[in-house]
Amino acid sequence: MLKGLVATSFLLSFSVFAADSDLESYLSLTTGMVNLSYAEVASQIKQTNDTLKKEPGSGSSSVLSVSASYHLPLDIKKEVYFSGIVPFSTASGSALMSASFGGNYFFNGISSSIRSENSDVVFKLKPKIRYYAGGDLGLAYLIYVTNTAKKTDFILDLGAHVGGIYSWKDRWNIKAEAGFGKGMGTKVSSTGMKLFAGVTYSL
Repeated sequence: MLKGLVATSFLLSFSVFAADSDLESYLSLTTGMVNLSYAEVASQIKQTNDTLKKEPGSGSSSVLSVSASYHLPLDIKKEVYFSGIVPFSTASGSALMSASFGGNYFFNGISSSIRSENSDVVFKLKPKIRYYAGGDLGLAYLIYVTNTAKKTDFILDLGAHVGGIYSWKDRWNIKAEAGFGKGMGTKVSSTGMKLFAGVTYSL
């Protein structure tokens, strides 16, 4: 009960002094798996022989990838971020490289460590655990393999995700995130499941 009252008092203080408060931006570096499923668009398959009709290719693969992102808090509940994903290794020959812009909403606590100054009094609050959900829109370069060849395409990727951040040290945190994405390109459509874990560093 007492802890709840103290936490509420801090949050009210930050709301009152919002104009003088500094929410800390942070960097995120995670690694994990991207599970891809893709299918070629039938209308984009060029037929060269009427007697031997080419069928659209499809497939799936799991790609070990690395994700890096920069997060900028907007207020105590919301943030925006810029993110990039590159493949670390792949066993199937398929790979996904992407750059995206997105936003997160935090359900408990605050979006970032916060510092507030008023009348020579300094408040600093760092949440222990934060849960969030968000979405992103980006451009991806997809390398995929069919029965006949390795091909590439640029796709517009729309995704959604949920995650959590656990306070570890002064500026370091542990982060885990799971997401789903749907992509559409000129030659291929794709769906992807993403599972990442790593660290964040407050700037």
